[in-house]
Amino acid sequence: MIDFIYSSRHSDLKNASDSLAIIRSVKKQDIKEWSGDWGCLAVAGECYPGYDIIESEDCILVVVGGPIPRKYTNSPVPFSADNLTVQLLEILNSETEADFLNDIFGHFLILKIDKTIPSAKLVTDPNSFVPSYHLQIHADANSDFLIGTHADALAQSVFSGPELEEEVDLVSVADFLKFKTVTFPNTLYKGIRQLHPGAFYQFDPKNPNAAPDDICRKYWEPFEDPGKISDINSAATQLRDLLVENTRMISACSNKLNLMMSAGEDSRSVLAAIPEETATDCFTFLDTYNREARIAEMATNAYGKNWKPIYRKPTHYIENIESSICLAESANFFIHSHINGFDEKEIGDGPLIGGNKADDLFRGYNAKGFGKLGIVFKVDKNAWEHPKGQAKINATADLQEQVYQRRKEFNEFLAHYRPSSWAEWHSIWPASMDTASTFLFINRRMKAAREPYIDGKMTALGAVTPLEFKLSRRLFSKAMQPLFRKTKFLPHGEGHFPYFGLLVNTPVNLFHSVKNKISRLFPGKKVNDGPWQAFEDIVSEPLYEQKEAYYMGQCPSRIKEMIDNCTKSTCPVDNLARFQIIVWAALHIGKEPQYKAE
Repeated sequence: MIDFIYSSRHSDLKNASDSLAIIRSVKKQDIKEWSGDWGCLAVAGECYPGYDIIESEDCILVVVGGPIPRKYTNSPVPFSADNLTVQLLEILNSETEADFLNDIFGHFLILKIDKTIPSAKLVTDPNSFVPSYHLQIHADANSDFLIGTHADALAQSVFSGPELEEEVDLVSVADFLKFKTVTFPNTLYKGIRQLHPGAFYQFDPKNPNAAPDDICRKYWEPFEDPGKISDINSAATQLRDLLVENTRMISACSNKLNLMMSAGEDSRSVLAAIPEETATDCFTFLDTYNREARIAEMATNAYGKNWKPIYRKPTHYIENIESSICLAESANFFIHSHINGFDEKEIGDGPLIGGNKADDLFRGYNAKGFGKLGIVFKVDKNAWEHPKGQAKINATADLQEQVYQRRKEFNEFLAHYRPSSWAEWHSIWPASMDTASTFLFINRRMKAAREPYIDGKMTALGAVTPLEFKLSRRLFSKAMQPLFRKTKFLPHGEGHFPYFGLLVNTPVNLFHSVKNKISRLFPGKKVNDGPWQAFEDIVSEPLYEQKEAYYMGQCPSRIKEMIDNCTKSTCPVDNLARFQIIVWAALHIGKEPQYKAE
């Protein structure tokens, strides 16, 4: 819920505070500021419940996100600043550091400023579910480094006008247009790099030129361990037990939960793991009361929770694109901003939870393969080269070559950890490599967001579980079968039955495959039965065309020239990514006013 910028120099905080205010749409007076010989710090937004910022004569402790110590698993304990924040400070001050992989649940970033040494210590979570960034200013006696949680705010706190436009990395822009993410550790800015997941950083203001890699100690890396889990039943039990444990921890720290509910099996697994006594509202975002709604409602009722549909307008995503890009950051695809634009009263109190990342970590979703009827026969290790859409990034042949070179270097980086499954993890680790992570990046800035699969221990379990267990739903089916008994005969939105394995679902999948092929033979308006708004409908809205034309006219010349030279795709997803770059460049680089309807 908070964002910060830390500078190693004791300097004017105006630029940092102003940039955070613009990005977060908060009032300048609501931004907290500190400065001293150790540097300066600006923080915008509210902390998660129980994690108020600690300031003393010796230190400042800022916790982004809401990590939960696992000892609270079976003992509901009130969450307060005097409990959790102080406890984390004691851990950081102790001679033996905490096991942040196994002892801490959730997504987090911890910044501890020691005023006496002085130094700044940063702890990133195992998958960088809260990305953090480093920016080096100069490399001389006037050198300064900055750390922040929002790449756009960090850039705007240092650069402005033509200087900021020149700071834009066109290779990263092309990367985003093609893949809908920017290859780690790059950002859309030349001098800003994302810091490593699962690491401790010790920054010294007296040595501002130290390279981040030289002051980084990694406490977890996603190494393969082929012999760690050799039995699929053991893996299924571990997954189910960890899901139940994490969900109970989330329930223990709140009187009510808000579950993002779909007709799929990931959110259903979380619903089934929520204790019966925990009050839960299950929200489904919809265009109409369709098949997605009916299945989500029946699943919710089966587990005795409260179902609430939230209906969006056809222009929902377009109307809110400006604030969605700010909340997501420029390098994350705004189309995953589902809750932005809805009144806070529609969702109410309590943390947001969901089944995000279950498919990546435990159903082999990112290991694209060749197969039919829900069975994967062979994994395509080159699938990462062919993302959804047909984006043409041919502003120059050199630009396209550089994009693929970055991706290949990243795959080599992953292959160091995962020689046989780097293709699976291309869009898993760090979290920013998965375009769907935007869902979390936006949610955590709007409300407290705690999801049982978004956790270091879950990531570590996914890392050591053999890929062959995950394919064709084998692992997930075995793990969740005991939890799915109440919805044994309730189908998934895609037609199969989550309770059952391949034996039952193969003929079911065959039936739906034939049915879908027959339906495509008959033209005409089809009912949108899925959870997503149809992308082709979004880009056909008059408001889309109006905003695109307006912001293209305001786009800085360097970005506009590149966009003009890129072939416009026939794929609506590609065009929405192009739309995002145009809006981002006009608002943050060109500093133009937002579009206003006539």
